[in-house]
Amino acid sequence: MLELEVISKIQENPKGNIVLLHGACLGAWVWQDNFLPYFSEKKWNVYALNFRNHGASEGKGSLRWNSIQNYVEDLEQLLSTIDGEVVLIGHSMGGMVIQNYLNSADEKVKAAVMLCAVPRQGVWALVVKLLLEHPLKFLQSTIIASWLPILNQKNRLKKLMFRADFPDNHIDSTQHQLQDESFLAFLQMLWNRPLIPKKHVPILVVGGGQDYLFSVKHTLSLSKSYSAELFILPNGSHTFMLESGWEEVAEKINHFLQNLPS
Repeated sequence: MLELEVISKIQENPKGNIVLLHGACLGAWVWQDNFLPYFSEKKWNVYALNFRNHGASEGKGSLRWNSIQNYVEDLEQLLSTIDGEVVLIGHSMGGMVIQNYLNSADEKVKAAVMLCAVPRQGVWALVVKLLLEHPLKFLQSTIIASWLPILNQKNRLKKLMFRADFPDNHIDSTQHQLQDESFLAFLQMLWNRPLIPKKHVPILVVGGGQDYLFSVKHTLSLSKSYSAELFILPNGSHTFMLESGWEEVAEKINHFLQNLPS
């Protein structure tokens, strides 16, 4: 069993439990300023997990060869320590972890929310876009099996992950906290085809109207695959949790949770 870093806020009389799962090259820190305190104030126990080899979580072998199943195992380990039902909220790669976890989910999962999640048809469209627009950096990243060359330039990082009006000082702060990601996990994202779970779990799929990485079309397709409720934040980028306007998504999620069957 690995020592996994979990940032949490616990209530005396909680409504339930929310687990937040970060995306590729990110960490539990993406939830700290906005989503974590928001749902804590709504009286939920909130847990933000750092997957293995992320943040202060222990690693097992090289980060480069962590699989999506490894991250599913990290989620399973955290869930084994939580009493009662759980709502899963995953961003990008974290949404893909949820998709794979739901294949074997037990009764503990009350609902799931996927934010700008990896589409079920994989990330081939993104690969083509990066090859056309940033061919040298994409090839460099592929050769060294690292995505930091793609993200190490401020203007390119803003284009890939944020709105054009995202403040430069916030870009600096975000760039400082980015870390490398598993290359094996990226390869698995190319053919992301998890089975649709037999047990129906209420799901909300959220996308950004200005998401460079995954289009509204991909988000719509994902929601249809899971017969999920759909919400598009018109001016949202891929990482809208850190941008102004994040409250609109948080409030949508809160409304979704309030209307879950008891």
